[in-house]
Amino acid sequence: MIIQTRLLLAAFTVIFLSGCAFLQPGPGAVKEAIIHGDSPTISKASRGDFDFSQPLDEAGNHPLHIAAEAETYYFLDRLERAGALPFAINKAGETPVSILYRKAGNGRPDGWAIEKMDESRKTAVGLLSDAMGGFYTVKDFKSELDPPSFVFDVLGVTEPDQTLAHGLLAAGELKYLEVFLEHGGSFESQYGESQDPVIAAVESGDPQAVAFILNRGYDPNTVITGSVPEDYSMTALSLAVLKGGPKMVQVFIDNDVVVNQAPGPGYVGALHVAASHASAAETLKLLLQNGANVDQQDSSGATALHYAAVSNNPIGAQILLEFGADPNIKTNAGYTPLSTASNSGNGQVIAVLRKGGADMSMPDSNGITELHRAAKAGDIEAVKLVYSAAPGAALKKASDDLTPLILAITNKHVDVAAYLAEVSPESLKISGKDGWTPLQYVLNGKRNYILHPDDRARLVRLFIKLGAPIDKTNSDGLTALYIATLNGMRESMPLLIEAGANVNHADPENGKTLLMRAASNDDLKTLEMLLKAGANPKAKDHKGRTALHHLATRNKPLQDKTYAIMTRRLVGWGADVNARDDRQRTPLMIAARSGNEDIVKALMTSNANPYLRNEDGLTAEFMALEENNYDIVRLIRHLSSLYED
Repeated sequence: MIIQTRLLLAAFTVIFLSGCAFLQPGPGAVKEAIIHGDSPTISKASRGDFDFSQPLDEAGNHPLHIAAEAETYYFLDRLERAGALPFAINKAGETPVSILYRKAGNGRPDGWAIEKMDESRKTAVGLLSDAMGGFYTVKDFKSELDPPSFVFDVLGVTEPDQTLAHGLLAAGELKYLEVFLEHGGSFESQYGESQDPVIAAVESGDPQAVAFILNRGYDPNTVITGSVPEDYSMTALSLAVLKGGPKMVQVFIDNDVVVNQAPGPGYVGALHVAASHASAAETLKLLLQNGANVDQQDSSGATALHYAAVSNNPIGAQILLEFGADPNIKTNAGYTPLSTASNSGNGQVIAVLRKGGADMSMPDSNGITELHRAAKAGDIEAVKLVYSAAPGAALKKASDDLTPLILAITNKHVDVAAYLAEVSPESLKISGKDGWTPLQYVLNGKRNYILHPDDRARLVRLFIKLGAPIDKTNSDGLTALYIATLNGMRESMPLLIEAGANVNHADPENGKTLLMRAASNDDLKTLEMLLKAGANPKAKDHKGRTALHHLATRNKPLQDKTYAIMTRRLVGWGADVNARDDRQRTPLMIAARSGNEDIVKALMTSNANPYLRNEDGLTAEFMALEENNYDIVRLIRHLSSLYED
């Protein structure tokens, strides 16, 4: 009996111990195993019926949360294969993926986390596409979210800074968005900076999307900031003016937006934006009717009326004036709305401002009038409007000594210049900078100011007809004809000569005449024109040189034949071939030194004396020899026999 009892006890012990070996680990044991890297326990749980999809503690941490926090990364794939949920959310709102990203800080998280993030992005994009395609009922959509099958706040779903919530909002899928948010979805992301939902709603262009967001407590006074091209800030309301029109703006107003919000330096207010667009007239009125300050100034001091002026928005300008906008208010730089419109050449706005009481005659601190601005901008209708209101401005010089007429000329606004000259002929007598007359400005040869020859001739002809001073000199002592000759403006020279311009005027600095300038410029046609008009070929400059002396210095191979013709023209009109300069040099001596055979030949066949000597006792032949011009030496020796004393 005792033996039987012992046998039964031994058998029971074996059975009990065997059963203990197969006991399933509990949640606490699995958690500890994950933390301490106890692989056998995990294996035992995996072989049994342990449910890895359930949380392991009261904080709602699932197996993968524990592994991520404990940094036992080698368990991640293994636990997921065993059924652990990679996207489960604990009570702290974290997923295993977000824990890994948090622990990595600015570094690179474990590869498993990156892989899950990529999977999440693809899943979110697919959900958005199916929702937009109408492939889901709300119930179906809910089933995709519980349990979570992706990281809800993954970025890059539609844009780099947008989550699935942004995508649903932009698509107008508000019923799905509401479900998504109820299940833990968010516009905010743990993985980077995300777009503000208010801005996203406005960008969608849908007033209902804006109402959805604002009704959930988001701030209607959200501000956008940037730094391109310079620091700026814009309110969500300002953006709504651009993106959504009056209906969207009304949603903001209904949600107690601050209509006159001025968020800081570089800000652009809603009223300013509305005034910049003729299509936003209804929105402009809506803002004004709901308390917008009609004269609110931005950081540069510009009001909505300035914005309407620069944008050529006469409708907006008219609305603002009807609501009491000040037409003469100035920016920090001293510009009025009228100045702004004039600078931009916006004639329609100028007309509205004029009727609205804008001061058309007052110059700014630099003496610049609205006519100066309009003339520079070049809008002929704007010029006519401003001139009719303040004709005296045509005779005013700004601090830079320029009149409206001169500004029109230098900015190549030919029609404006012609108009101003016709309505104000006296302005033709008012010189500008450095004493240049309007007629001389027309003949300016600087690259940025050169007019087309036809336009130049048109203005020269008109200015002469209207009584422009022909021979008035500038501060350099030059006349209009002299400037035209310097610049080779042959289309204008006959007009000036016919009007009586002095063809023998000389530069007071060096005594060079027009004929000398033509000779130095290799300009045969101008030389002939001047000779026929009575230019004196015997005139001398301050160094005693004649036009022949100046011509003799020239030696461009392609111009050889021209030089010979020019020499004969000068001689034919009475030039002295043996004239001496202050150093007793003749034209032949200078031509011999410069090496111009054609001029030497033309001079010697015109009885130039080869035997004359300069102040150093040198003849033309010896001067050629000094320069190794042996062909010239032979030519002089050959033609010397032609000279007749």
